[in-house]
Amino acid sequence: MTGFLFDLRYALRLLGRNRGFATMAVLTLALGVGANSAIFAVVHAVLFRAPVYPDPGQVVAVTRATPQSQVDNHAAADYMDIRRDSRSFSALAAYRQDVLDLSSGNADPERLAGAQVSASFFDVFEVPAFVGRTFSERRDDPRGERLVVLGHGLWLRRFGGDRSMVGKTIRVNREPFTVVGVMPPAFQLPGDAEAWIMARDPVPSPPLSVEGDLLGNRQVHYFNAVGRLRAGVSVEQARADLASIAAVLASRYPQTNEGQGFGTVPFREITIGDARAGLFILLAAVGFVLLIACANIASLMLARATGRRQELAMRAALGAGRPRLVRQLFVESLVIGVAGGTLGLLLAFWGLDLLLAIAPRNLPTAGGIRLDVTVTLFTLALGAGAALLFGVLPALQASRAGLTPALRSGEVRVAGRGSGRVMSALVVVEVALGVVLTVGAGLMVNTLVRLQAVNPGYLVDGIVRVPLPVPATRYGTSEQQGEFYTQLLERLQANPATRLSAAVFPLPLSGAGASGGLQIEGRPQVTDRERPVAAIAWVSPGYFKVMGIPLRRGRDIDTRDVRHMPLVALISETAATRLWPGEDAVGKRFNFGDPADPSWITVVGVVGDVRHEALASTPQPHVYFPIRQSALPLMTLVVRGEAGAGAVASAVRAAVRQLDPDLPVSDVGTFSDFVAESIGEPRLRAMLLSGFAAAALLLAAVGVYGLLSYSVAQRTREIGIRLALGARPGQVVRAVVADGMKLAAVGVAIGVPAALGLSRLISAQLFDVGASDPTTFAGVTLLLAAVALAASAGPARRVLSIDPATALRTE
Repeated sequence: MTGFLFDLRYALRLLGRNRGFATMAVLTLALGVGANSAIFAVVHAVLFRAPVYPDPGQVVAVTRATPQSQVDNHAAADYMDIRRDSRSFSALAAYRQDVLDLSSGNADPERLAGAQVSASFFDVFEVPAFVGRTFSERRDDPRGERLVVLGHGLWLRRFGGDRSMVGKTIRVNREPFTVVGVMPPAFQLPGDAEAWIMARDPVPSPPLSVEGDLLGNRQVHYFNAVGRLRAGVSVEQARADLASIAAVLASRYPQTNEGQGFGTVPFREITIGDARAGLFILLAAVGFVLLIACANIASLMLARATGRRQELAMRAALGAGRPRLVRQLFVESLVIGVAGGTLGLLLAFWGLDLLLAIAPRNLPTAGGIRLDVTVTLFTLALGAGAALLFGVLPALQASRAGLTPALRSGEVRVAGRGSGRVMSALVVVEVALGVVLTVGAGLMVNTLVRLQAVNPGYLVDGIVRVPLPVPATRYGTSEQQGEFYTQLLERLQANPATRLSAAVFPLPLSGAGASGGLQIEGRPQVTDRERPVAAIAWVSPGYFKVMGIPLRRGRDIDTRDVRHMPLVALISETAATRLWPGEDAVGKRFNFGDPADPSWITVVGVVGDVRHEALASTPQPHVYFPIRQSALPLMTLVVRGEAGAGAVASAVRAAVRQLDPDLPVSDVGTFSDFVAESIGEPRLRAMLLSGFAAAALLLAAVGVYGLLSYSVAQRTREIGIRLALGARPGQVVRAVVADGMKLAAVGVAIGVPAALGLSRLISAQLFDVGASDPTTFAGVTLLLAAVALAASAGPARRVLSIDPATALRTE
């Protein structure tokens, strides 16, 4: 211990004397460690931190598979059969994310994200309330008193953390609900729910009117299911159980259930979504940055150790063994590692704030991302591990046997050439890793540029969106809902600022949607599995004009298309081509194959294709229904004009107040911002990878610069002799630059094949650009050449300042 303390004091004195080296090494390491810590904080929060609910491996989402895709929504009758027949779950719950309108006391009504859940919802998660209690299937009657549980954030924000709120009545969607509890801060499932209302039935109420018995309906799929597995039941057993139930239902109800299966997915995977792959890409990228930083510091330490060879030789001559010298050199590395790790932690605090500021709102658990104890320990361990990584090689190289001859004049240069070869190898590694990172960044930037250049089929600029769902308690029928939106639009269209107004559900890129299998008139009756599927939207007259979606054939929806008139629809070009290839779709008829509702729907027009699900998706068949014939309580207003979001919000609030003073208007924004948010994840990846690539190129440039500077300093006598013998300075300058370019060429030669292999791992994150895009690879090669050339310029210019006579006298 005494020896370690002596080495520590000695290391601090040496680094204090050589502040330039110490500062460069610590800052380089802090950059690598800080970036890694910030990204690890996100990865840890999203992927590794234990969920708030106990035994997360036992909590699974119950999914539904159709011939077209794997989905996670259910029909009420199917869910009731699973609930009755499955033996795999100790608790099974249905839920639907919903928008809730909350009012209490004299405060303004507030619209918030919430969920309608069955009474067993909290039984599944087994998370106790922070204040009061949750509702439970064993205790509460869904047909009895209406109950609500508040989220912790809502409880603090609106009710000031008043514990006496438990037992009080508030109004949710115009109905009185009794508050029974408040959840802990970390519980916000599903999504970012701030309140949970107990459904009247074993399933949540649907967002649209359903004819007949809801619990017997197998066609309207609108809610999700989550369950807790019984003790001793594995995920595989649960899947087999659900597959058996699906097979029975398919044979019993072939019209609706043939080809349909049920399965399970860990519930945590539902909350993570598609974030996993992108986060691992970022984690690998910052890992490369840290490796480059370590190679850079190792190169600096080798150059410094070469200058200290006579000092080390003297200590060896006085009896210090090689282990003693290695320990001394490694303690110096450890000091740099601890200092760099500590500064890196401070940079991570700042970097994480910046990262969260530019991160998309839909990043999972964004509210729980922080530098906690685990991240702090990871950061300090990373600093120590980096010290081991960049410290061992210089320590072994500088302390190797045969140091004593270095005391004799002239032999330090010979040993220095060995260090120079190691330094050259380290610089090559830096350049190669820089190539890999820069190629990845180039591909991601290309993806972002191409996404932004996509023609979505509708206007993006100059449109304001106003989400305006209405409560089913007041607008309980499709007719009432359609009438409200129609009257509201009439008022808005009378205002010059909002003259071009319309309503739609779902808004493109919103993530919401509905679809159905179509039965074409004149063709044989087929099962749900065999019917062509089209996405469904509900629109008001003028929607296509407001959004700039062209009418290709036929007519638009207009005031003729009201209830009790013949049912009509518009379809997209893709739908027309697929459903009636080679024919004019206008005038054709279809329905959804429901024996209870055989009414035919006439196609009156064909409109242009749109990218509805995502900008990266291909246009799908679409069917558009007029809201006066069939409406939903979830419409979004779209307004085109010169007025900004604030003016539109004021106009909408004034119009809404005339019709329904208790209906809140919130979350008003421009459609362009909404579209930009839809590609938030690709933008974040492109920005971060570009930053990491820039850091890698900077460090690689520093590495080339440092090695060439070291080489020029070591070869001062040689250069002086060459100049004295008549060599022109330009020749020597070109030789130095050539050395730098050779290092870059070797690094590129190694990095390009590595990038070709690794880029295939990110191909799923790319859009309209290949993983081996030649333009990107050529651009990166030229960029690395330019960086190497710029880094070589400084040491090359230093050659011009060498005086041959002075150089010869120095030796």
